[in-house]
Amino acid sequence: MQLSNPSFKFGSTAVLAYPDTTRLAGYRSALLLLKSLTAEHGLNDSDQCKFSVGVKPTELAIPTPGNNRIADTYEEIPVFLSTPSSAPSVTFCFVNGVPAQERVPELVDCIVSFLEEYGVEQVVVPAAADLTGVKGSDRLWVRAFGTASDEDSSADSKKTGETGCTFELPSNANTNDIFLSALGTILCVSEFKCSKLLVYSDKRPIGSGYREKVVFGQEFVDETDTSVVGVLHHALAEALRVPVASQQKAVEVARVQLDPESTSRELPPAFG
Repeated sequence: MQLSNPSFKFGSTAVLAYPDTTRLAGYRSALLLLKSLTAEHGLNDSDQCKFSVGVKPTELAIPTPGNNRIADTYEEIPVFLSTPSSAPSVTFCFVNGVPAQERVPELVDCIVSFLEEYGVEQVVVPAAADLTGVKGSDRLWVRAFGTASDEDSSADSKKTGETGCTFELPSNANTNDIFLSALGTILCVSEFKCSKLLVYSDKRPIGSGYREKVVFGQEFVDETDTSVVGVLHHALAEALRVPVASQQKAVEVARVQLDPESTSRELPPAFG
């Protein structure tokens, strides 16, 4: 994995955003926060960077008369980085694609190892997903790992405000979001000082239109997602301790805007 900008500077904290089920709300909340942090000064070329992670294809590719693929070819998953000058301690990491389900843990492990290699000390992940093993939906849950996990979880479980009440995610919680599940496993054994999952429990059917309508490299907006994106946006700002003004109007038009130069790819199949 080679950076497009070798002089790119990483912050001590990384916001890891990926195409989360069920609304892409975690991804869009991270985009919204980055937009608010760069509203005044914008982003310079030096503040941005990209790289790609190669993962093996799903099937064993054996060359045949009708198949010229080579068995060791890799699918490239683009990842985009940004460290805004207004918050130099925070690096936003946007994963702009996912491979087949069985390859997702490999992708997550590569990205986590990459962030560890570049000195990141803390990772915060916003996501909206269908959870089982928890009481009630439409709630914000938090799971913390590392040296500050107990203290942070206790404080967050009692916190109220823009995010409403935040609950500690129980250890028996499960999700069909493979990326989120892999993160929960790998962050437990990572070298980060602390990590945090911010998960909005969302029972909206995964196949409710996003899989058909959202294409990487294009824009998509659904105003009905305002509240979910808004909750995760404020929770993310609180977790990072960055001042963010009310962004209600911005939330309403928050879009999935990925790099138009990257190869457009459809979202992965529903995970449940």
